[in-house]
Amino acid sequence: MTIIGEIQKNKREIIRVSLDDYKNCPICNVRVCYESKPGIWLYSSKGVSFADKLLPDLIKALQEADQQRKKSNGGDTDE
Repeated sequence: MTIIGEIQKNKREIIRVSLDDYKNCPICNVRVCYESKPGIWLYSSKGVSFADKLLPDLIKALQEADQQRKKSNGGDTDE
């Protein structure tokens, strides 16, 4: 498994993006992890795994979501 990045979701959870293999097929995982003990992060059942070849489609959809968010916030990029 190769961890690509982590995003702080809240005080107790992170969203971890990783690349892995499942039955010899390359996959991307976007999963929620929680800290069970200080420094020990475990995967929850929340998240999604998909074939890595779908990444360009996901990136495109996320970029569109970001554009829609900016429009609905009147051009404001802050949350």
